[in-house]
Amino acid sequence: MQPKPDDLPEAAVLQQIFRDAPLPIAIYDLSGELKHRNDAHEAFADALGDVAGVGDFNALYDLRSKRAGHCTPFRRAADGAALDYAFSVSAPAEAHSQQPLHFRRLLMPAYDEHKQAVGVVSVIVDVSDWLRAEHDKTRLQGELQHAQKTE
Repeated sequence: MQPKPDDLPEAAVLQQIFRDAPLPIAIYDLSGELKHRNDAHEAFADALGDVAGVGDFNALYDLRSKRAGHCTPFRRAADGAALDYAFSVSAPAEAHSQQPLHFRRLLMPAYDEHKQAVGVVSVIVDVSDWLRAEHDKTRLQGELQHAQKTE
């Protein structure tokens, strides 16, 4: 079946979305080798890759990935599971804040037209600010409750 002329631009649009997405996105083959990544993923790997266990190295067998706890989730995603899990890293020495950085990572299998798994897609979301805001909210609620009790 030949693609309709209207369908042809879809690939270019999807490539642009992948390339320009603000979230770090990478595509790995089933053996853990990095095949494609967007600019955000490259920047993430340059800034935090070794300590975060995410970079231009094998996701299944590299010691950095193993130390960061990514190997087991990656193996499960390669076996067909979609996973969302948290991981944290220490802030780099040059960062203005020395608080740990917190992330969520979504791993999902990628399938071909025959519904056979061909790779794993990784998306990383920085949730540090959200977690700090939730912590501050909880702390302030506790202070408010304490103040109300003492009145």
